[in-house]
Amino acid sequence: MRTLTMSAKARRRAVILAGVQARELNWVDAAAVLGLSCRQTRRVGRRYQAAGDAELVHWLRGRPGSRRKALASFSA
Repeated sequence: MRTLTMSAKARRRAVILAGVQARELNWVDAAAVLGLSCRQTRRVGRRYQAAGDAELVHWLRGRPGSRRKALASFSA
């Protein structure tokens, strides 16, 4: 089993979307709290419902950047 490292933004989204699923919040209120449109919040909510917390983590998390130079190109 792998460890899931979430940013503060992803954790906040998970808490808000869990509140929507538990019917403590509605989509409009959740959108206002997250600073997204209602349509965008529902789209993120569908992904969260399908795959859980892992879907909220950015897909490049833990990977090296594409602009990073190779270690051999640095002079010592």
